[in-house]
Amino acid sequence: MVIPAAIDDIDVAWLQAVLKENAVVGADKLCEVRAEPISQGRGFTAQVFRLHLDYLGDDGAGPSSLAVKLHAPESAKAEQIRLVYANEHRFYDQLAERSPIGTPHCYFVDYDEESSRFILVMEDLSDRQGCDQIKGAPDDLIRQSIRNLACHHATFWNDKTIGKLVAPMEESTPDAADILPMAKKVVNAVKREFPDPLLHAIADLIYEGVSQPGLKPQEQKRPNPFTLVHSDYRLDNMFFDDGRQIVIDWGAAVGAPAQDLGFFLAGSLTLEQQRLLPELLSLYHKTLIDEGIEKYSLRKLRNDVRSQVVGMTIGMTLLRGFRRAREHETTQREFEQLVPLGFRQFIEGVLDDERGGLLMDSMLERSQGMFRLLVPRRSAFALVLVIRGVLRTRRAWVNWRRRG
Repeated sequence: MVIPAAIDDIDVAWLQAVLKENAVVGADKLCEVRAEPISQGRGFTAQVFRLHLDYLGDDGAGPSSLAVKLHAPESAKAEQIRLVYANEHRFYDQLAERSPIGTPHCYFVDYDEESSRFILVMEDLSDRQGCDQIKGAPDDLIRQSIRNLACHHATFWNDKTIGKLVAPMEESTPDAADILPMAKKVVNAVKREFPDPLLHAIADLIYEGVSQPGLKPQEQKRPNPFTLVHSDYRLDNMFFDDGRQIVIDWGAAVGAPAQDLGFFLAGSLTLEQQRLLPELLSLYHKTLIDEGIEKYSLRKLRNDVRSQVVGMTIGMTLLRGFRRAREHETTQREFEQLVPLGFRQFIEGVLDDERGGLLMDSMLERSQGMFRLLVPRRSAFALVLVIRGVLRTRRAWVNWRRRG
């Protein structure tokens, strides 16, 4: 079947063919399709619509509505995020049935590499209990989400076959000389936005790292351990139905287990719920053991989660700086050079969407709270000093080699 170029191309004939492929009774009686956009403030790499379906007669047994995820409207943007589409296509096509986490019923999924067109037609979950990233979720749903995540990770634990289907998410790294002016503006924006001396030190450290001579992109290495990660495991992407969790927006990739776990803990737990951190780490670890994963200690898990939370906190802090610099000081070209695509689309969405701004603020506050729990302040400052010393030693060595 041809992937529609736009939502208006999904007409009765096209959708009838999809329903018939799924053996939906009454598909031939479909007579009208109406599209309603539903993705504002929740996702910025694709368009999401609800399709309202009408049938002839009163005995149509087909669904009254469906959800559709379609490639980004700008062709350039779609080309840049083709890996996201390819991985989600392969997840629903070949991996979803293996995951113990519930997924929406997929009626049709396809991706065309040449045109970067992507489409996912799935069941409409609007009648299920959805979660709100900003408001948070009850403790019991948090525990269920952690337990299910551990079961999912255990299913794909160090499974080399998944690397043939999905790939690590990659970002092209710009040349350091091209991004220094923008990087300085972002650092200054972070310092104006936050009074915390530790965050100032981290921002300066990142700028010093960016300014290193001979800086080149690092080759992607498979983490140890690795699994199939969701890549965006958070409350906005979760629904619950009679005790069953259903998760959407699978940017499935090969990654470290702590990538999902740390992101969820730092972004979805309210500040008050962060008291549950030791319990939740133990719950995740115990579930892994129950699923047969034994060579992964609780200590290593905690260290891996700490590293993920530190990275997320730095990223969210810089994200605020990106946003401020983008609003007040930066040209579009500088912005595109410095900011990785995923962040750039998020920021652009935030700038145009009230809920997106609230979401960013809540995730920033929570990640900083989790950072303080996991990283003692003295240790954090000591780490900054050590890394700064390494960077300065490297710079001196490179300059010496160049003079020689």
